[in-house]
Amino acid sequence: HRMFIFSAGAMFLPMLATLFGTREGVRSRSPRFHFGHVLLHSRLLVFYLCTLLHGFWEPACFLFLAYSLRQQQASEGMIGIILGLNGLVALISLPLAGKMADKWGRPPMLVAMYLISGLRMLLYSVTSTPLAYVPVQILHFGSFGIAEAVGSVYISELADDRDRATALSCFHIFHSIGALIGSVVGGVISSSYGFPVM
Repeated sequence: HRMFIFSAGAMFLPMLATLFGTREGVRSRSPRFHFGHVLLHSRLLVFYLCTLLHGFWEPACFLFLAYSLRQQQASEGMIGIILGLNGLVALISLPLAGKMADKWGRPPMLVAMYLISGLRMLLYSVTSTPLAYVPVQILHFGSFGIAEAVGSVYISELADDRDRATALSCFHIFHSIGALIGSVVGGVISSSYGFPVM
């Protein structure tokens, strides 16, 4: 349960950064297009760092969840169903998340996503039976489920026409780096608690 509480705190960091990192000064328009040019955009850089943290905790939290369910004597089938709920909930919620982002704006949806992600981790930490994880998993609609859809649109709107593809590439690079590190760290932590990770 301590792993989930720590994860919740880590999820709140990107929320605060997104909330307070939306102001930007005027930047010079360089004729050169490269990753360094894109990273000079302060709001993009803040969001990339948030994406790195989010990407880091996403795979780690799945490992922690599987470990926690195993500790509560959940069957292999129950673990599969609970983890699989993410895909089902995302399928249903992504069109709704897109519509809400179009109506209320991208930054508010991203802040809500990070907030819900942290709350979800806190709820995991106090859940005591395998079945009680099912309603918590439904919160996936507002956490990891909308990161890519809303995040991609947010970056497209912030980036110049000339470097939009580069900016989107940076988004996926930062997420992939976070997921790569998070998978390794989550596996090491879970293994240290006696949960074998393949």
